Amino acid sequence: TKKFSKVISSKEKNNNYSVNNPLSIKNFVESVNSPHKWLWPGIILTGVLSFSFYYFTSQNKQPPIQRISSFDSALEKDANINSDAASPNDENIQIFLIQAETILDDPYLSIPKLKQAYDAFNRVLVLDSDNTNALQGINHIAALFTKIQDEIDFNLSEAEKALHTFRLTTPEKDSALLFFQEALRLNPNNPKAQQGKIKIANAYADLVEINLNAFEYNKAKANLNKGLAVHPTSTRLLVLKKKTNVFKDAPKGFIGKLKSIFD
Repeated sequence: TKKFSKVISSKEKNNNYSVNNPLSIKNFVESVNSPHKWLWPGIILTGVLSFSFYYFTSQNKQPPIQRISSFDSALEKDANINSDAASPNDENIQIFLIQAETILDDPYLSIPKLKQAYDAFNRVLVLDSDNTNALQGINHIAALFTKIQDEIDFNLSEAEKALHTFRLTTPEKDSALLFFQEALRLNPNNPKAQQGKIKIANAYADLVEINLNAFEYNKAKANLNKGLAVHPTSTRLLVLKKKTNVFKDAPKGFIGKLKSIFD
């Protein structure tokens, strides 16, 4: 009896252990058959995994704007250089520099042309006050201005010499007209050069008067035409033209007799 009771108590103990043990096959089968027991643990597990994934990915993510390589820095520097080169100011500077240099390359420079080149260089300095090309260009213009002014003075001096020796329009390369015209080309606003044609016209008027006083009608007419070709509106030459026409209309015998009287 004692032995049988021991066997029964041992069997009951095993049955109780199997019922209370959560890892027993019976409990596992029962838990699987119960759909509500694993719902909340599954939700919690999913949340933990989602949070862990977001946390680790956010830690490894780098800002998209950050430049970390020397190659990127070089590209950024080149982009800045290209941006500066394409700026409107740089384009205008190049245009003004080309304008000024083109003017200065003209072999027939004058004061007005120097003024145009000077204005172009000044426009460059407004955009870039330290521009080397513009600063050097203005210094070059100053030297050219002095040279051209010397040429003007030389031509005016030679023109006066030609007037006194009546080299008015001839010889072609050594006449008062040539020297006055060259001075006027170099500086159209030069007062002495502007008076050149008037002086030449007056010199021809002097010759016409000398011719008329000598009853030299053909010479008077020739000098009159030369003078009017230089200065068509000369008051003196227009008056002398009328006097010359009187000699033209007078009979040749009358002119000869009149000349013999004064001779």
